[in-house]
Amino acid sequence: MGRGDLRPYLLVQFLPVLLMPFILFMFPERYLSNRLLLTAFGLYVAAKLLEHFDSQIFSALGAMSGHAMKHVIAAAAALCIIYAVPARTPNC
Repeated sequence: MGRGDLRPYLLVQFLPVLLMPFILFMFPERYLSNRLLLTAFGLYVAAKLLEHFDSQIFSALGAMSGHAMKHVIAAAAALCIIYAVPARTPNC
């Protein structure tokens, strides 16, 4: 009927937004680059905003929707996370 419980969806979508600043503050940079993780967090927030304002963005631009832009921004966030993990050299 389209009236399911959205609490699990909300938990998965918005709990990282609430916890990420706390986690970055509580755990100093050791292995991962906090600067890149913070950038990924900012891009994730921007992607959520693009998703929320999808129709308004499409009305303003006409050629591209917020949904399409969200995917580009989310890919940039994933790239930041990939670059945050340092490359390991083999021990020979």
